[in-house]
Amino acid sequence: MCADHLILEEICHRTELKTTSGDRDVRHRIRTTFSREQSAALEQEFSHSHYADTFTREKLSAEIRLPEDTIKVWFSNRRAKWRREAKLRSSAPSKCFKLQLSPREAGERQERGRREAGERQSRSRGSACALLCVL
Repeated sequence: MCADHLILEEICHRTELKTTSGDRDVRHRIRTTFSREQSAALEQEFSHSHYADTFTREKLSAEIRLPEDTIKVWFSNRRAKWRREAKLRSSAPSKCFKLQLSPREAGERQERGRREAGERQSRSRGSACALLCVL
């Protein structure tokens, strides 16, 4: 028996759960859990190419001991996740933006900031003094 057949047989045995529902048998697929090594190898390959060709799937299958069909589905799901995240990134408003001001407006804004900082500082000194006087 070849190694690929044994892997498939083992995975099929692990991933299907047979239950009886009324008069018929129902097969439920158990979610595949990837090891850290498998996930790392898949993610590394995805960083090189978002599409795994037959040669790549065969190579990964031998390296990380997963059936090629599982690898194919993983790549499909990972592309969907990548598109979803890209869409969220592009639709989220940017928190950082550069405001274009004329030199005069920039000077006025800077002066106003200094004035407000001075007022805040004098208010805080006054409250500290009042606090000391009360004690």
